[in-house]
Amino acid sequence: MRLELRRAQGSDRYFYDWHAANLGTGVDLRTVTITQLDDHGEEAVNRWQLAECWVCEWHGPSFDAIDVDVAYETLILCYGYVHWCARS
Repeated sequence: MRLELRRAQGSDRYFYDWHAANLGTGVDLRTVTITQLDDHGEEAVNRWQLAECWVCEWHGPSFDAIDVDVAYETLILCYGYVHWCARS
């Protein structure tokens, strides 16, 4: 299964480095938790855990000098299964 995430490109290399680690000899499997916040961004309303997860694709900004949009990085996560956690 696959999940695509997108965020503005910053100086944080976490996802890039994780992807680079998966290009080596083995797959760096992790558990990823995704939390949906309420309209005010204060309380969790849903939470999902992706088990046996790895970065199967990472795409950086387009480096188009004419493009004035925000530079984004796109991350595609592959995972073994998802668990929808109870609201806490």
